[in-house]
Amino acid sequence: MSDYPNCCNSISLTFYKRNKFWETRFQKCKEPPSSSAAQASDFYNIKITPSTDSDFLTFFNNNGKSYTFKVVELIESSVENSNKPSYELILKRCN
Repeated sequence: MSDYPNCCNSISLTFYKRNKFWETRFQKCKEPPSSSAAQASDFYNIKITPSTDSDFLTFFNNNGKSYTFKVVELIESSVENSNKPSYELILKRCN
């Protein structure tokens, strides 16, 4: 279990190729929970940079913007009615 408290605002990354994904923003503390539909600027390529201390992820969107994050923690959890695990990735933004 993560040492970080649950956040009301989260981002889900859905990979459709090995290094490509789209993001969906969702709010889970209000009833009913809400989420956003993917737009052209929500599609990204990803670059993974390993380091001795930690790994870093850089996301590049279709508008040419890039965002770099330090990997803080990776948590595996089970999904009801599925034999495949789900993962929660805790990141810290670097830029």
